[in-house]
Amino acid sequence: MLKNITIHDIGTGSRRALERLVRAVDRAGIRPGLDVRYPLAELPAAFEHLARGPFGNVVIDMMG
Repeated sequence: MLKNITIHDIGTGSRRALERLVRAVDRAGIRPGLDVRYPLAELPAAFEHLARGPFGNVVIDMMG
């Protein structure tokens, strides 16, 4: 299970730039395009969902 793991992240620049971005997103009311959230225990179902071509983001809840 630990082979071929890929973790994606984004570079945010400086802390100040990130804080400005967060404030702007909050003011504009922008929300991420979340399609579905799966608990970690349902990881195979999440991969099946990805294979079908989700409309938005698929989130794996590492605590759930």
